[in-house]
Amino acid sequence: MTSERHGRLRGLIARIGDDLPGAEFEFRPMFGAYGVYSRGRFFAVIGSEGLALKLAPADREALLALPGAHPWSISGQYVVVPEALTDPAALRPWVERSAAYAQTLPLPERRKRRR
Repeated sequence: MTSERHGRLRGLIARIGDDLPGAEFEFRPMFGAYGVYSRGRFFAVIGSEGLALKLAPADREALLALPGAHPWSISGQYVVVPEALTDPAALRPWVERSAAYAQTLPLPERRKRRR
């Protein structure tokens, strides 16, 4: 995936986040990709496969039913969004569902650093 595509997807997700009250989206670089967080909870990845969203089981199945969607190669909890959903109006409901689902999950425990 080109950095141009990363930038385009980041901009798209940021615009959606700006329109969602209390979403507080944050992008963090991770292993050549970007993790997307909402209020401290990881809900999406922008990487070599495109945009992958963490979804509740029913939403995951619904997104996988769309042509071009597929499980993310690193974790089956995430679904790679098909290219056809890069329109903000079409993508927004999926991003909303993903960010909302992440808020139902516990925050990860911080690891203690070895000395």
